Order: sequence, then structure tokens, then C-alpha cells
Amino acid sequence: MWALENPFFSGIEEYKDYFNWTMGYRRDSDVFMPYGALIKSHETINYTEIWKSKKKEVVWLVSNNIEIKNQRKEVVEKLKELGMQVDLFGKVYGNEPDGCSRYGDDDGCEEKFYSPYKFTISFENSNCQDYVTEKFWKKAGRYKTVPIVMERKIYRDLEIPDSMYIAIDDFPSLQEFVDYLKKCRRMRRSI
Repeated sequence: MWALENPFFSGIEEYKDYFNWTMGYRRDSDVFMPYGALIKSHETINYTEIWKSKKKEVVWLVSNNIEIKNQRKEVVEKLKELGMQVDLFGKVYGNEPDGCSRYGDDDGCEEKFYSPYKFTISFENSNCQDYVTEKFWKKAGRYKTVPIVMERKIYRDLEIPDSMYIAIDDFPSLQEFVDYLKKCRRMRRSI
């Protein structure tokens, strides 16, 4: 059984006693196949210049919010109430990015869309063991934005360096997170 969706949405439970091998994003799968991985680059990247070039603050592009287990939309709306500047896009908000086909990046549209932002909200649809999708990997790697995630443990368990992202659960309150982000966005260097 090959599954890249989390258990809440994969339908894998109905095959529980049918297959004896699994292939998926979880490290305890028989065949481990994550959504992404870190590869050491020998290229020199000037992150200070990249940071300076970013003129927008935070973005969240979300396609759905049906039966979501972690209340991600409610968390984002609370962050916005507390003073976080965030541009909201996607089907949920009735605000699709101009000229971008859904899930397609053949024309570089996604890169053009995300690249001006310093931070991107990279909340998965569920907080599950080892469940780190393109919401994180593309934004951190290809688009050079700093992902904002819900739970550090999920990323740390996959040995993703702490310096690659900001985790909301590191902060005692959402207000303290918003205050920290305000300080970070003024910094000239990446975090």
C-alpha cells in the first residue's frame, strides 16, 4: 500500500489487514518515501541579499479547510487578529493567485507568487507523525521563504534543522509568537 496522505484522509484504514507492506512518508513504513529531503548544496547562497529582496511579510495559500483536524484556519485568523500581517489566498478565501493554475508550476507561477514573501504559513491539514509535505519543502527550498509550522517535534523528529523554520508551539502564547515575528521581519538577515 502506497500512501502520501495522512491517516485521516488516506482511506488506508479499510485495508489495515489486507496489505503487509507499506510505502509512504512515515519513517516506520517498510519503504520510506518522504515528500522531501535535505541535500547539501555546494552553491554559495547569499541569504542576506535574498532577505533584503523580499518586500512582503507573510502569506498563506490554502486550498481547503474541510474536516481539518488541527484548526489551522482558526489559528491563522487568531494570529491576524493579534496583529500579524498575512496575505490570505486560495479557495478557502475565494482569492486565487492571479494567473496561476491550480497545483501547476510549469510556468514558474508559484515561484513568482511566493518569492516576494519573507514567511509562509506551512500548516499541514493534520499534525501527524512525520507528515511534512510540499507545503514545507517547496517554500523553504525553492522559494527561500521561512516556513511557519505548528509543531516543532514533527520536523525535529525528521532531523530537519531548527533554523529552517519557526514553530508556533515554541511560544507560550500566540501573542508572543506574533511579537517575535514582528521583530524577525525587521531583521536584515534570515533567522
